[in-house]
Amino acid sequence: MSFCIFRQTLGQQMLEYDPRNRSYPGDDQLRVCTQQHKKRRASSKSSSADKYVDDGLSVSNVKKARVSDRICETLDDLNVHLKSFKSGTNAKACEVCGKNTLWKCSKCIKAICGPASRNWNQGCMVNFHNISFFGLTRSDSADVHKKKTNAWTPPTQALIGRNKRRIRALCEDIDKEEIRAGNNDLEDEEDEDERD
Repeated sequence: MSFCIFRQTLGQQMLEYDPRNRSYPGDDQLRVCTQQHKKRRASSKSSSADKYVDDGLSVSNVKKARVSDRICETLDDLNVHLKSFKSGTNAKACEVCGKNTLWKCSKCIKAICGPASRNWNQGCMVNFHNISFFGLTRSDSADVHKKKTNAWTPPTQALIGRNKRRIRALCEDIDKEEIRAGNNDLEDEEDEDERD
């Protein structure tokens, strides 16, 4: 690429660039962005809806959920979330049961029924961070299933059971894929050792 072509390409890119899209860090501090109405401002962070590309429960979505901060693989992970629970002043709908709650997980920044709530027996705190409940919460309705959040209804016991079986099957498929990938890597290493 010659210097003239490079300069023309860069000039075109500069003319088409709009900081209101917030493509780069610091764009939200520019005047054109700070003067925008709050409802029209887009966040510079990528939303969780961007990370779930497939619609509904799929192998790729479950893989992404397993490595996310929300899903707890061990009790130590869950303990970190439980310690981060804080009581607020504005009631919001719980992600699991849909009832108003003042509690939220500070690590996930989601409203979830806490220990002082009357519905503690439901275990909203634990269910939200459990892989078998993935796809049933309010935010999953929008992020995973691409539905409007206001159309979400709390899951029934039958739906929870079906979802649990579906997640278990998807996790088994993921584990099989990982084992196959690990075996292929071992075979490649053995082939390289034989060549040496």
